Amino acid sequence: MWSLLAIVLPLLYVATLRARPPRPSPGDVPVATRGHGSPPANAARGAWHEADGTRARRISGPTEAWLEIELRGAGRPPDLLAYWIEGPVDRRAGADELTASLAEAWLLGEAPGDDLRHYRLPSAGEGTLLLYSLAHREIRAALYLPAEEG
Repeated sequence: MWSLLAIVLPLLYVATLRARPPRPSPGDVPVATRGHGSPPANAARGAWHEADGTRARRISGPTEAWLEIELRGAGRPPDLLAYWIEGPVDRRAGADELTASLAEAWLLGEAPGDDLRHYRLPSAGEGTLLLYSLAHREIRAALYLPAEEG
């Protein structure tokens, strides 16, 4: 019995590893989730917008748009993720409708802690920043940013 298990289990393990889908390459990941970085030094910085203890502003580079986020106040929810959805989102909508809008949103990454953080945006148009607490399974903040003029 034990000798049969000693032969079968390693074979099953190897078969399982080979059956897994391949890891995505960096080119397969959407632009907004390719990590953080810094916008160009000569990029135009827009006005700050603030709501729900969150400050954000657009930064427009020559070829790409960025978002700068700063969380304010104490009591940062655990496992906070930043999402970007193009266009306005009705903040008066119920929690279920706001959470459902995450299906259309770009995951920007983990929300900042005590510092400013920059994220690449998928487009330069208007949009809404959503902060979602994975631990609480709810939208903690929604901040609309209009398209920059000029």
